[in-house]
Amino acid sequence: MHRKRIDQRVILTVAAIAVVSALIIGCSTRPEVSETLPMSGNHSPGDLFMVTADTSSDGYHYLEPQMSPDNSRIVFTADWSALPTTSHPPEIAPLIRQIIVIDAVPQDSPLISLGLSGAKLVRINAGGELMDIQKGTPSWINDQSILFWIETSNGARLARVDLPNPVPEGMMLQPEILFNEPEDSNPAAYQFYEHREPALSPDGRWIAFSKFGYIIDGYPIPVTGQSIWIMEMPQPGSQSEIVFQVTAEAAVATEPSWSPDGSMLVFQATTDITGAPELGPKEIFTVDFDTTGYAQNDIVLNRNLNRLTNSEDNNGSPIGVRNQSPVFSPDGQNIMFISDRRAPSITLREKSVWSIPSDGGLEPSILFFSRYDDVDVTFAPGLNNRIIISSAMGYPTEMLDIIEQEAFIQIMEEDPGITIVQATSQAAAIRTELEFFEGVMSHIMVFSNWD
Repeated sequence: MHRKRIDQRVILTVAAIAVVSALIIGCSTRPEVSETLPMSGNHSPGDLFMVTADTSSDGYHYLEPQMSPDNSRIVFTADWSALPTTSHPPEIAPLIRQIIVIDAVPQDSPLISLGLSGAKLVRINAGGELMDIQKGTPSWINDQSILFWIETSNGARLARVDLPNPVPEGMMLQPEILFNEPEDSNPAAYQFYEHREPALSPDGRWIAFSKFGYIIDGYPIPVTGQSIWIMEMPQPGSQSEIVFQVTAEAAVATEPSWSPDGSMLVFQATTDITGAPELGPKEIFTVDFDTTGYAQNDIVLNRNLNRLTNSEDNNGSPIGVRNQSPVFSPDGQNIMFISDRRAPSITLREKSVWSIPSDGGLEPSILFFSRYDDVDVTFAPGLNNRIIISSAMGYPTEMLDIIEQEAFIQIMEEDPGITIVQATSQAAAIRTELEFFEGVMSHIMVFSNWD
């Protein structure tokens, strides 16, 4: 049987990081969990593998993963320091999200850095210092280009950029802004708009996104609520000429995603989108998408608005239950989303992956659970039983089992005088050190073949 040697640098690095992590985390006040959910080690039953598997005492978070149409690459956002753009970072790393692309292949052991996994930084040339440009919500237009939002002097704007495969090291990519507000050309403008969370329709014609406005008078002051808008994907070298609103405004209305046939949008919103006087929890809604009236002046908002989730208050917490990041399954029958709602028999409120029929006909059921925050979820294109998640669960039990077994074998081979008890203890210590990353980092994982 093939056995992989344990990298001594990883062992030493992990040992050092474990000490730092223990200081960061401190003594756990996490209550013991009494639960009846089926588990496979430290996660729900099914096949789970890590796409990112690096270690960092800084606790990097890899978020918003999206699989390419050919299921070969994943694009996601990461903390600036995970793949720094300079060998001389500032003393305090900037709170900037970078866009990263990585091959969708399993990692079977911890790595010292994200770069060792083959991950490449998508270097966006938008003027100024690269580290100062905030970016987010990347998604695939096709296998060679991505859609995302990027911060500009007028607020966040939607952009696209070609993404070579592989991405040449250090290559600067030129983004194309897809739509500017009329006020953007006025240097004296005092009102600004944010365009965020773009989602491309299945036919590639339409982009759904969230929008809100504010004014600058010493500090930002909101002047509009948030709502879901649609723009037509423009031809290369031009900007969209068709842009229209599809939902009413609310305190929160964001993260739109399309049904497979393009006839419906699912999104997250506070309950005031229905006209209710109170904000309430963040719930999952669907709305019909009908292009027949987009050019008319009397656009229909909230067309067949349907509320899928009904959440209770968060046990006296000022933060209500959050249901977010909804996505349709490829067959359109179900919607997956992230929620910190109470799981059956669970006393904690970490975020988990939930599922609900797309018509809301049944109560939500839990799909993936790890006792730590699972913060983003999407489906692999064309597959109903394969999802890409961002989770803070740490290393899966299956990986830890293999690492511990291989460490034991290596220790016994390198020290003939060691006893089995001593080797077992040393191998278990390596496993324990890696377990410190539970709740510290958010890694990209692929989960499939659940019941």
